[in-house]
Amino acid sequence: MNPLRAIRSGSLPGARNMALDEALASADDPAPTLRLYGWDPWTLSLGWFQRVEEGDLAPWRARGFDVTRRPTGGGAIFHADEVTYSLVLPEGDRRIPLRTADSYLWLHGAVREALAAVGIAADSRGEAPEGEPDPFFCFSRTAAFDLVAGGRKIVGSAQRRTRTAFLQHGSIPLSPNGTAPGSASVAEARGSPADGSRLEEALVAAFGKVLDADPVPSAPTPEEEALAVRLEQEKYGNPSWVLRPWKGPGRRSGPVPPPPPPIHLLRASVEKDRLLVRGASGGARPDLPHGDLRAVDAEALLRRETRALSPERDPWDSTFRRSAFEGAQGPAGPEGLPPVSRETGEETVLLTLTYRGAGTVVLDARRFDFRDLGPRRTGDPVRDAVAFLRDLLSRAPAAAPGPGARALLEGRPLPRKS
Repeated sequence: MNPLRAIRSGSLPGARNMALDEALASADDPAPTLRLYGWDPWTLSLGWFQRVEEGDLAPWRARGFDVTRRPTGGGAIFHADEVTYSLVLPEGDRRIPLRTADSYLWLHGAVREALAAVGIAADSRGEAPEGEPDPFFCFSRTAAFDLVAGGRKIVGSAQRRTRTAFLQHGSIPLSPNGTAPGSASVAEARGSPADGSRLEEALVAAFGKVLDADPVPSAPTPEEEALAVRLEQEKYGNPSWVLRPWKGPGRRSGPVPPPPPPIHLLRASVEKDRLLVRGASGGARPDLPHGDLRAVDAEALLRRETRALSPERDPWDSTFRRSAFEGAQGPAGPEGLPPVSRETGEETVLLTLTYRGAGTVVLDARRFDFRDLGPRRTGDPVRDAVAFLRDLLSRAPAAAPGPGARALLEGRPLPRKS
């Protein structure tokens, strides 16, 4: 058997990941190499030919996500909780099918086998439905060779062929990330939490089998590492290059969607080494180690809501109609408009937590369940938010409190957000 270098890199910044993949494929006769990795911080990667403007990317950067460009084509991918693979083969490898679609089907056989090993039945899409031309996100695009689970795309794939090398990327979400409603994830397909390490092991074994190769645990050579550092500085980590690295006009795909919304915590407890999320909205419950908490801030949130009035009151009662609710909209009648609703406002504390790799997590103190404070729970959202924040900061020494968080802890007025 021929050897297959198997590199498991852990989680790296997006620009370093892409620079390292190009470095692995840059030799005149590159060694067959499978690299498995994650992303820290979470990253938006653009396909090689996608044309964007700086204003398109500003909301993503403002949310704390990295932005880079892949050396492979296709649509953008938001790399969050996932396993990514890159496969490098010498361009002259006779096993590589000439037709692009056939080469995807060939290598997707390995990915399909790896998914089966972790309990997921996936297969090629077959006949691809017609949809919007070139949506921005890879997982919104459809092709006959896509791997799908339960009819939903579970792997995002892209290729590049150079004079000397063949490079394929594959992105396999472990949990939903909110950017492609038609996509699947390992956790959803399994109906239980995903084990990224187990999936990586399955991918190494499956690619070894499909390539008839012997996987050998490996690492990038010093020369590859040095080239990756240079490529990261000159290209993948250079914002100007990320905007327009191609020769020619590039292709403008569909509009750039906004980044996924913050995850709203409904209940969480401060454990010894992490914030244990027991209830959340806006995505899968994230894993939030205290060491990843980078910043925390607070503000006073003024929420305005329109509420229906009690049906037990007669809306035509004159004293009721002359109340503070007079003038609300309702069905017309001989005596004017009956009051049916009113606008109310309530103020609460909004905590914003910024985690390396997980983006923004928001806690609305009035709607947050503080039961895990135990006997210290007072029922007052502000006092309970202070206790929760003190617990959290005591476990996360690297976190920098913002001006609002400091004001909350010191009992001073908070900035107001309406």
